[in-house]
Amino acid sequence: METETDGDGTKAESSLATSRTGTSKTRPHPAVVVLGATSKPENLDPGLRRSGRFDREVCLGIPDEGARAHILRRLMKGMRLSEEINVEDIARRSPGYVGADLTALTKEAAVCSVHRVFGSVVALADVKAAASGAGSMATNHQGTFAA
Repeated sequence: METETDGDGTKAESSLATSRTGTSKTRPHPAVVVLGATSKPENLDPGLRRSGRFDREVCLGIPDEGARAHILRRLMKGMRLSEEINVEDIARRSPGYVGADLTALTKEAAVCSVHRVFGSVVALADVKAAASGAGSMATNHQGTFAA
């Protein structure tokens, strides 16, 4: 079941409680697994957390430095990296980051790298065009034409 939230989680909680109530009237099916996730468990309706509603409640903490390094290595596995990249240093400098934060960090770094490389390629093409005398209508780095 996938539901949207109305900002405070009320719609999702209501849907979950309704579906859970419906399954408790019949014998539970052994192949049905209900998973829920939230970053704000304190905002959940206490009725959802009462004994007997769910078998387990698992709390995942914020990863420590070693776990962040492991997550970063997994995220960077398919990336072409400079020899200067020090995963342990990045992990040390990112306290409080969770997997989603580290994913966003690596994606943003990749985008910055692509912009830097393609910016250099465009600049090199502009220099070559100017040197060959064809630079009368070259573009500058902002993509606008320069005479």
